[in-house]
Amino acid sequence: MTKYIVHGGKPLFGEVEISGAKNAAVAIIPAAILVDGVCRIENIPQISDVTAILKILEQLGASIRSINRHTVEIDSRHIHTTRTSYELSRKLRASYYLIGALLGRFGRAEVAMPGGCNFGGVRPIDQHVKGFSALGAGVTTEGGYINAIVESGRLTGANIYLDVVSVGATMNIMMAAALAQGDTVIENCAKEPHIVDPRPSRTRPRGPRAVIDPRGTPPQERGPVRLPATQDRRIGATAGIDPIRASGSRKRNRKEGNRNGKQ
Repeated sequence: MTKYIVHGGKPLFGEVEISGAKNAAVAIIPAAILVDGVCRIENIPQISDVTAILKILEQLGASIRSINRHTVEIDSRHIHTTRTSYELSRKLRASYYLIGALLGRFGRAEVAMPGGCNFGGVRPIDQHVKGFSALGAGVTTEGGYINAIVESGRLTGANIYLDVVSVGATMNIMMAAALAQGDTVIENCAKEPHIVDPRPSRTRPRGPRAVIDPRGTPPQERGPVRLPATQDRRIGATAGIDPIRASGSRKRNRKEGNRNGKQ
């Protein structure tokens, strides 16, 4: 078992650059499936989950262009299948976001059951399924895959109440509802900061409710859609607290444009 041994007793000094939040990135990347054009995502953290989900999109038929270590451009206009790689999907828990994105755009999705780390055991997706079903999809599991399909070809907006507050279910239902016919209201939704990142432009948070209006905004004719991933608040908090506890000082660097998309 790997372990870290920290020899303390010294004040901490220096500068730390806060990376993009993993929980934001692994939802924003699948959300690019819904974009009819090129989507540029900035401030992406360099972690295995991001690498795996980008590979999954490539296997689906999306074009991935690396601009630099923390920026990619995704073109999902030529996706040719809605069935993900079993091996890659089983490597990360966030693979379930692909269900909402594929279901929202194509009306069907075949995604392997979420895998990833074993902390906390198997993560339930019953609230995700409840939301997809309310929007008009039939959801079954077979051979290690979650199969979701809309017989009419397009989801229909609905009022959805989550039995428990779930970040994953909230974002997944938001993506599925982005292109649905009619408005969708999610009651008892999660409100974490990174939920704002993958949301459709016509999503309106109202306290514990989120209203998704699929009419969206007029198509952009110039340049790619730019989505800066929120910085990781846990890393930021750690970088701020540790030097204080160790009687030192540290400057937390925030990349300019993380919120407004400018570099």
